[in-house]
Parts: sequence; C-alpha cells; structure tokens
Amino acid sequence: MISSLLALAILQQHLVAHEFVYTNHNAKSITVAGTFNSWNKEADPMKRGADGSTWRLKKNLPVGKHQYKYVIDGETWVPDPKGDSRDDGYGNINTFLSIMPEDFKEPANVGDGKISRSVATHQPENGDLSFNPKTGQLRLLARARKNDISLAYASIESKRVPLRRVAADELTDIYSGTVTIDNPQNVQYRVVFVDGKPGQLAEQKQFPIYVSGAVDLTNYSEADVPSWTQSAVFYQIFPDRFANGSKQNDPDNVEPWGSKPTYSNFMGGDLVGVQQKLDHLTNLGITGIYFNPIFKGPTNHGYATTDYLEIEPKFGTNEEFADLTRELKKQGISVVLDGVFNHSSVDFAPFKDILENGKNAQSLDWYTVKSFPVEVRSNPPYEAWAGHANLPKLNVMNPETKKYLFSVLDYWNQHAEIAGWRLDVANEIPAPFWQQFRSHLKALNRDAWIIGENWTNSSEWLKGDQWDSAMNYPMRGSILNHIALGTSSSSQFLDELMAAYLMYGPSVSANMLNSISTHDVPRFKFFAKEDDKLNAMGAVALFAVPGVPC
Repeated sequence: MISSLLALAILQQHLVAHEFVYTNHNAKSITVAGTFNSWNKEADPMKRGADGSTWRLKKNLPVGKHQYKYVIDGETWVPDPKGDSRDDGYGNINTFLSIMPEDFKEPANVGDGKISRSVATHQPENGDLSFNPKTGQLRLLARARKNDISLAYASIESKRVPLRRVAADELTDIYSGTVTIDNPQNVQYRVVFVDGKPGQLAEQKQFPIYVSGAVDLTNYSEADVPSWTQSAVFYQIFPDRFANGSKQNDPDNVEPWGSKPTYSNFMGGDLVGVQQKLDHLTNLGITGIYFNPIFKGPTNHGYATTDYLEIEPKFGTNEEFADLTRELKKQGISVVLDGVFNHSSVDFAPFKDILENGKNAQSLDWYTVKSFPVEVRSNPPYEAWAGHANLPKLNVMNPETKKYLFSVLDYWNQHAEIAGWRLDVANEIPAPFWQQFRSHLKALNRDAWIIGENWTNSSEWLKGDQWDSAMNYPMRGSILNHIALGTSSSSQFLDELMAAYLMYGPSVSANMLNSISTHDVPRFKFFAKEDDKLNAMGAVALFAVPGVPC
C-alpha cells in the first residue's frame, strides 16, 4: 500500500532548487513573476545582497519548462539578461528556464535496466485514474522518462492490463490502459515499469512505481458535465468589433469601421449588429455564442465592470439583450456570458465607496486594501489584477461580495436565456468560491455550462465540484506549433494532441472549449503568415479533436 507520505515524496522529487540572480543598483524592490506563480508580481520578492546591487531568490521549482520576468519596483517588467529570452508565441519576450531532476544527468536508454525514478509516476489524485460508472471502464495513466523503459502494465485484481505509450510531454512518455471493472468497491492494483533487454526475461527488471491499498473507484468517477455541449459549435463575439447595427448608441469618439484597432478605441459594435447578422450566424451552422463582456464598463474590451446588472449602453439595453437571447434560442443557439468576477472597474459602486470614504467605507471588505489613503495610482495600495490600478481585485470570499455576485447569476437567469458562463482569470480565484458558485448556478439551471479561463493544465478545477470545462490553450498550442508555425513534426504533433487530451477524463476532454484564435492571442492566420490553406488546416484540426470547437 502506498502511503500519503510516499505520494508526497514522489511529488517532492519533482521540485528542484533554483537560484534567480539579478543585478540592479537603483531598484527599491525586485520580484520574480512567472508561470510557476501565475505571473503574480508580489508572490516571490528577491533580497538585496550586501553589495547593494545583487538581488537573489532561491526557490524550489517543479521539474519542467518555465517562463519568467523580473519586476522592478512593482512596475517595470524585464526579461533576464543572462537567460534564454525570446518570444513566447503571444508577442511577449520572456525568459525560458528548464528545470531537470538530478537523475537526468545520466542518459536514458531502453534496455539498460535503469529507470529515472524522479518522473516515473502514477498519480490517481491528479487524474491518472478515471472511472466511468455508467460503462464500468477504468482508464489508467502513468509517466516515465522518454526512451527509458521497455514496457509498462497494471495488475488489477487478477487482470494484467498493458499500458501503451500514447503521448509525450516535455520530459516524459505517457502510457495509458483501460479495463472494465465489475465491482468498483475495494479494488487493489499496482502499476509496474519494466526495463531490460527485450526478449531476455532474466535481464529485465521490474519497478513497481505504485501499489494501492483498497480503492473505491467511484471516488475517481469522471465529472458530471452538461450533455448538450457534446455536439455544440460555438462562435466568439467581441461586441465592439462584430457589427455596428445602430449609430444611435455610438460613443462620441467612435472611429470609422475598419480603423486600426487599439486597446482604447471604439468601433461601435452593438447588439443590434448581432441581431442583423442572425442569418449569417445560423448559416455558419453554429449552436452557441460566447460573448466577451457586455456589462456596463468604460473599456472597449469590457473586462472592467461598473455594473454587472446593466448592459453597456454602447452595446444596447437590457431589454435588447434579453430579446436577442430569446431569438437566438429559437434559432437553436445558446448564449454563454463572460463573467469577470475576479476584479471590477474603479467606478464600481463598492470601490467608489472606498475611494470616497476610506476606512469608514461600508464596502471596505469587498477588496483587499493594503494602506490608506486609497487612490488609483501606480503600485496601488490595494490588490489589483496583475498590478493594474484600474482593475481592483474583488475579495470574493467576503460574504457581501459573494452575495452580490451570486445575485448577478440570479438576475440574468431570470431576465434572459443564458446557457452558461465563461469565467475570466478563473485560476486566480479561491476554489471554495467556485464550489459555491457551481452549487448556486446548478440550482438555477442544472445544464448551465461553466468554463474557466486557465492557460495550462486545468485538472484541479475539473473534478466535478468547480468548473465543467476550460479554455483549451494546450490543445491550441499543439495545433499552432505544427500547422501554423511548423515547429513540430507529425509525431510530436500527435504526442502534444494526446497529452492535452489526456489531461482530463474522457467526458471532460469532450467538454473542453477549443479555439485556435481568441481575443487574448494573435489570430491563427497571422501566425500562419496569412496562408489560407494553413488556416483551413487549422480549422480542420480544431473540428477533428474532441471538445467544443469555437
């Protein structure tokens, strides 16, 4: 029986100490922000050395590839001048860092009877055990260093289940096997790697990497996700840029349609424009629309919300939106809204209360204030998303804040036809909030679809108690690399596709929101250098992989 301490030890083997070193004479503070801390510029402060200019931070990092930057005085983000700095594929120059375990110093060779134990894993709690109670089918996954083992198998009760190499990630080959289990209660199993010369049993060595106790497989049941999304095809609409149907609601600074888009200009797109394009949308064959934020706010992108219960007047009215959703439903098109619950605009009433009344504000606990007076400025005295002063971060676990946000679900469920919510920067919000959010929303509509925004593996949120789906950026990356950029071979493409698919159980993978272009990244066609054939190939791949194409 594998103990929790042994499981912890396996996880700890994946951490390797690394020291960040940066030289700066004038900085008052320097931090490290990267993929390992969700690009949080406050999470990992560096310490200034006795010479007054050398800053250091020792940190245990997971094995694998990371990206990072240094943040000087909370404002200036710079790549490491001594590191491997290059474009990250999204237009940012970041520093890339590879962390390798100690036992990778020796080469991997099939047949040498040695296995790199640091990455030889089977982790049921992280998705390597997936049970479908309807079919009785159990899927097991295991990982070994690339080109390191002869074969893998699982012994489950009296059955020997071969584990076949089906994919690979940056460091490991991924093995998978399935078996039908009649009685999921009190199941015992072990996962074994074998290495040695093929055909010479005497020289083959068996390495049990996991031995279970009595396991109730129903504890590893696949998440219960909405069934209507299985055949859905979504279309994403960025409201200000889709179609200008009415000049009556244009802002004073509206620019001619087709002008060069910027982060701050307006084109005049609105709900009437969507209404006028219904024939176009239905002829595309779509069955769903994901709207970028449509609630009242000062920006063209909508991710700074002033009032969650009012449609942005530049887009239309609450009544126009409600009528549009009802018409879309008649056409067989479901509507998913963008829920920006992590942060608000500085004009949101609770935050304005703090700006005006300081320590005496009734809504003080709606946000995390660090010092007074509270004012909107660089390095704000309150928590803000990515340090942007105009996006103060909501304290969603404050009872009053949570009550208000849940009332937003109630309001739009009652006043319009809403099939689900896409959750902005959802990985930065505490899990208990999403658990309560899910319970509240599913009580209103058990088939409501919950899609979280996270750019890497989202398995920790997709266990059936938080989200139903996530924006599948790992899948996008595999398609982008092979078709648009040409940086991966056909075999690497298959490995990357399967690795993205195997992050989750089959039912969740079939529920992922798949896109090759979104509002947050350059278009696929841009990466393909405007090549129509490559763009079409990208679309073919998008529609060929499991999940919901968007």
